[in-house]
Amino acid sequence: MAKQARKAADAAPKSPPLKEEQLAPPTQASVLAVLAFDDENGQILFHELTGGEFDHSLKPLFRVCTDYWHQYKEAPKEQFADIVAEHVGPKRWESLSPSCSGCGPTTKGA
Repeated sequence: MAKQARKAADAAPKSPPLKEEQLAPPTQASVLAVLAFDDENGQILFHELTGGEFDHSLKPLFRVCTDYWHQYKEAPKEQFADIVAEHVGPKRWESLSPSCSGCGPTTKGA
């Protein structure tokens, strides 16, 4: 009987692996904030997320955070703005945060 059940299970069509589901946009932003600024909870998310949970516009920010986590084993915190600016460029950063004076990359020597 067990052999028949095993044969039936082996013969059954295999379902494809589950597709990663994207998080809702507000949740994506919240998760990125945790990855960027919270060492304790960010570490948990760093080990659990793959990037497939983010839409194309936020995936680069996810990668910035995870690259930092890989290298330093902590959240980027104050360095986050500088790191993002390196990836998107200063002009693009200003357009992303026009109401945030002082939030962008630091200017060295100014």
